[in-house]
Amino acid sequence: LLIRGLAANRPMTTELFIIAYVPLAALLIANAWLFVLNYRWHKLLETKVDSLVTKIDQGMAGILELDAD
Repeated sequence: LLIRGLAANRPMTTELFIIAYVPLAALLIANAWLFVLNYRWHKLLETKVDSLVTKIDQGMAGILELDAD
């Protein structure tokens, strides 16, 4: 009886393991992927903003040159 009871409990511990750790693993994978995407977007936006700032600076310099003439 005792052995049968322990054997009956073993699948329950497996189910609990699956219920607990599979969602945890999925969340960790999703978190890592979002971290990568966030890094990529950060780099992309940084280059776009730098390009925009450069264009604005060039435009302002051009306006100042025209104003000086």
